[in-house]
Amino acid sequence: MISLDHKSLNQAHRYILFNSNDVQQYIREHEDIVNSHSRKRKWNKAKSHNNDFIEWFETCAANDDVSDFVNGLSRGPNSVAKNFSGYVINGYRFHTRMRDGRSKTQNSGVTVEAITRSFASSKDERPRKDSLTYYGAITDIVE
Repeated sequence: MISLDHKSLNQAHRYILFNSNDVQQYIREHEDIVNSHSRKRKWNKAKSHNNDFIEWFETCAANDDVSDFVNGLSRGPNSVAKNFSGYVINGYRFHTRMRDGRSKTQNSGVTVEAITRSFASSKDERPRKDSLTYYGAITDIVE
């Protein structure tokens, strides 16, 4: 068992929310609110949306008539979790990089494709929404 720090917990929660179809209407609503109440640059608006959405969504879900699933999403993940050095799911085997160091085969490399808004700089007023592929190695498996 491990205890996740606040930053990791928020990152995981944000990833789940921003990639859930059940939350998309709330994401659009919050973006509209941020855009209408601010004269900031688009980069700062996007940053505000990312930083403030979780708390705003939790309040909305508590006040709206939402499904149990959406209500559960709004509360976020548990801060105490199980961690593993290997995991098998849907026929795929994953190992952490440390565990791979002791093996002849490698199962710690991963790719994640994400649709994300990209800014050339903080002054960029025309962000691009593109599909980006991230490459990395598994350092921890948390459930």
